[in-house]
Amino acid sequence: MRGKIDLRGTSADERTTNGEPFANTDAAFRLAYAVIMLNMDQHNHNAKKLNVPMNVEDFVKNLRGCNGSGDFDQAMLEAVFHSIKNEEMVMPAERVGPVRDAYLWRVLQRRGNTPAGKYRAAPLCNQHHARLFAVACPPTVTALSAAFERAAAPSTEEIESNNLRDSAALLALNGLERCAALVARLPPESLTLDTLLLTLCKFTGLLSPQHVNYIAIGVTLGQSVKAQLALRRACAVAQRHADAVRDAWRHLLEIVRTLYIGRLLPKSLVEAEDYLAPSGTVSLMRDQARGSEAGLLSSIYSYIALGETGMRAPTPHEKILIDTATDCVAKCNLPGLLVTETKFLQLESLQN
Repeated sequence: MRGKIDLRGTSADERTTNGEPFANTDAAFRLAYAVIMLNMDQHNHNAKKLNVPMNVEDFVKNLRGCNGSGDFDQAMLEAVFHSIKNEEMVMPAERVGPVRDAYLWRVLQRRGNTPAGKYRAAPLCNQHHARLFAVACPPTVTALSAAFERAAAPSTEEIESNNLRDSAALLALNGLERCAALVARLPPESLTLDTLLLTLCKFTGLLSPQHVNYIAIGVTLGQSVKAQLALRRACAVAQRHADAVRDAWRHLLEIVRTLYIGRLLPKSLVEAEDYLAPSGTVSLMRDQARGSEAGLLSSIYSYIALGETGMRAPTPHEKILIDTATDCVAKCNLPGLLVTETKFLQLESLQN
């Protein structure tokens, strides 16, 4: 144990710091060893099963006469005991989850107080801003995407009030939307919105749905708040900065195809003019024939191709989720994005 502690280095000058609490080098080693044993005694579950964890009086008693020929300062020992008891010492390599995040945050704070932590702001208008953002944007999008993926789904109240302070998911989406606004100001040859839009499209779960029947698609989208938020933000970004989009149009059309299979598209996108029809329009959706109208072979094919859900109507609970998904898709304004706005796009944004 002494050899491991000695790797950190202990000299005559170091033992005189903090008000000279150590009589000699051996006293520093003894206290360091006692701290390690205290950490195991307080936080090791196996040790707690064998022995009752020591209290502050036991810790002070064990170190009597260990500071040379005298005792350590009792107030210092009590402070050390309560500090170890309240927060376990964990080696940096062993830290995971919130413990590791808290440790890295403290390290960053300490480094921020050093001369290396000084930040020099660039002028408001600089010719290098675009070049710097082109380098910084991809890792920024990755970090915000990871934050959105790990964040909990916001509540209805947080979504309606756009509460960025209490919802990490909304804060991450807001950051992605601001990145999109900056990317749209760059020359298309330097950076496009394709990666950012692809990230949002993946969060919708509509690029490669696990189920191909309309009930499963509607239910999956209706029960995922984060998927609905990602879909609405993806459509909003594409509509607001359409000229900066290139290959991502393909991903948006894949989502539209999935929504068509799920029967979630607005009527204006699934109806065509038909002067022979009494209503003047004809639906592009074909309802599955059921009951006596369907033949035996047709029923068998539908059961094999679509599964059991393709042969039945949605339950009341599924109908509520499908209605939620339909309302979300209606708020995306897909007719305006795909029909109205595309008339005014530059040719380069549609060539891919």
